Amino acid sequence: MKSRLSKTGQNWPFFMSLLYSRYTIMSKEGQLL
Repeated sequence: MKSRLSKTGQNWPFFMSLLYSRYTIMSKEGQLL
């Protein structure tokens, strides 16, 4: 459980950046439309 939590913590920044980039792309498309 502890190792699993640490693994999630390591992947958290990558996951957040991916989600943020996708959100910005969607918002840009929305502005264009």
